[in-house]
Amino acid sequence: MSEPTSSPPRFRTRQPQVFARDTRLGSSAPMVYLPRGGADMLRHDATAGHLVCPFPDCEDPRLTVRGTRRVRDHFAHRSGGHAPETLAHHTGKNLIGAWLRRAYPKAAVHVDTCETESGARPDVFLSLPCGRKVAYEVQLAHLTEDEWLKRHHRYRNEGIRDVWLFGGIKYYRPLGGGGALKLGRVALKVLDSEHPILFLDPRAEQLGWVVGEGVIPALGGSPIGGGYRAEWFDLTDCQPMAGVPNLPGLHEQMRRGRQFRQHLAEERSRDDALQRSAHWRDEEWGAVRAKLELERGRPLPRVIDLSAGEDVVQNADEQGARAVEREQFLWPWSASHWRWLIMAELDHHIGSTLSMAALLDASLPGHEKLGGSWPRQLDCFLTRLRDAGYIWFAGQAAPVAKEGILVLSGEAGEPPPETPNGRRLLANPSVCLIESASARIVWQASQAVDVLRLRSNRGRSTSKWSALPPGVLGTVTRALAEGPDRGRLPPLQ
Repeated sequence: MSEPTSSPPRFRTRQPQVFARDTRLGSSAPMVYLPRGGADMLRHDATAGHLVCPFPDCEDPRLTVRGTRRVRDHFAHRSGGHAPETLAHHTGKNLIGAWLRRAYPKAAVHVDTCETESGARPDVFLSLPCGRKVAYEVQLAHLTEDEWLKRHHRYRNEGIRDVWLFGGIKYYRPLGGGGALKLGRVALKVLDSEHPILFLDPRAEQLGWVVGEGVIPALGGSPIGGGYRAEWFDLTDCQPMAGVPNLPGLHEQMRRGRQFRQHLAEERSRDDALQRSAHWRDEEWGAVRAKLELERGRPLPRVIDLSAGEDVVQNADEQGARAVEREQFLWPWSASHWRWLIMAELDHHIGSTLSMAALLDASLPGHEKLGGSWPRQLDCFLTRLRDAGYIWFAGQAAPVAKEGILVLSGEAGEPPPETPNGRRLLANPSVCLIESASARIVWQASQAVDVLRLRSNRGRSTSKWSALPPGVLGTVTRALAEGPDRGRLPPLQ
């Protein structure tokens, strides 16, 4: 087989007529083909009127033979002619018919003369001695997606393998050098139906196909919108296999497309399982939440529900759920449920500092197996708890290494202030003052505390702040920022 070319056909010049009907043979006989350089061999039969135009509606079927060094040998009408696309279609199907007859001398090859049981009339119908049937369609005229699907399924329902050979800008457009293509909607539908895109250029007598990085995803049902190019081969170099074109790499392309489609189906199945699991978890948590609120006599704190800012993170986690599923560990809690478990655990640690790991180990067993965007969700929630006044930590967006989370309140305590506007850590090694818009919170350690000095990693900032180590006990006192209760705070040194 010769090396492929990458130049797609351009129907800018007139299609040469290379087939004629021999009046000395029956009407079902194959057309006479005029090869390159064969003008002298057939000129006498054409001049004598034995070779005529094969179109039944031709006004003047008389032909002559022409050919020069610059123009391919061809038949020419003595008067009149036919439209280029009509002639290209006629030439294309007879080229395929002649190609199949050479490859399968003992097979039955019908060019536009055989109807299937459903009434379909393929351009070329091949019936192999083994019983395999193949229908070839040379599609140069306009065809919609629905029309192609209807005809494709009709062949498949009859047990006939259909091979579609497309041509013209209706189905692809060259994008420049290198054979790059833009595929039309029908061509993309063909790939999505697990059918390769094959081209036929009747003028150049070449067979082509679509390759490139976009083909495998498109065959798998997930087109990426580009990455297509064409490779072309001389028709005489393309030997069919089991009645269909056997281009180099075509079977491998189809195999990889099927694998890609199977992979997508498995991912969709996993996603469906995760969604069903998430729905079940939401229903389970809903029942638990209703019971808790009934026992409490009031709703659970709003801080355990997703905020507008956390929606993006939560959605990102749903997208990353496949990574969690690959570890055979499904997310065990709904969004509000795991937040509630952390909140409920705070009641056991009011007045003490603890590490993030200790908090999670006590409230969420198995959290170390979680993947996806779990760390970001956790950071968002802990920051919300700090903003609401339940906890305090010095890190800007989340507690950092060796930093203790100071628990100021829990689920059973009074609702903390919703919008604090500032905090500061006193120099006193046993007292921490946290100020907000509506309250002042004082934490009194049971012993002197060696605070940690942490450096910011935000940009080029060299600012430092003080943090508390984990594992320190103390008491929490809060009072209104303004009013008579303010003086009841212990003196601060």
